[in-house]
Amino acid sequence: MDAFIPVMAEGLRPLFDRPFAFFGHSLGGQLAFQLARELRRRGDPLPSQLIVSAARAPHVSNLRRAFYDRSREELLDQLKRLSGTPAEVLASDELMDLMLPAIRADFEMSETIEWAHEDAFDIPLTAFAGDRDQLVERHEIEPWRTQTTNRFTMNVFHGGHFFINDCRDQVIQQIVQALT
Repeated sequence: MDAFIPVMAEGLRPLFDRPFAFFGHSLGGQLAFQLARELRRRGDPLPSQLIVSAARAPHVSNLRRAFYDRSREELLDQLKRLSGTPAEVLASDELMDLMLPAIRADFEMSETIEWAHEDAFDIPLTAFAGDRDQLVERHEIEPWRTQTTNRFTMNVFHGGHFFINDCRDQVIQQIVQALT
């Protein structure tokens, strides 16, 4: 992540000449947060809003055993439990051979982020959680409130880690509400 974020900030820099917000789900929430921190360190414009979804607050320790270094079978079992990958894809050895290295890399990036304290943001922060998320529980999302001195809102949706698929209309409605 330390190598990726500065490259991402530089690549997106031309888009920061107008108002923008960041939304990220799961690892994307961590990326959005770290990207906002990088922009602040550079003195670049900040997002008008940070919206994180199914993402553990950055200063909350992950007490679960990591998934990125598990066996193929254990990783496939975890993907089935998370219900974010279609069953047809999970059943295809050929597709999984192609996808598992990227999935492992995502898990590794997410599970090995090292927390470094910086001042809280003065921008609104919204956090989304799934009431049945087995990967990131509600009590791990609520502490996002300490990462802003501005308005904090938390919305809990019915579903697991990929509640954004099952509750798409509600999630979009909450994003629009946060941005207006």
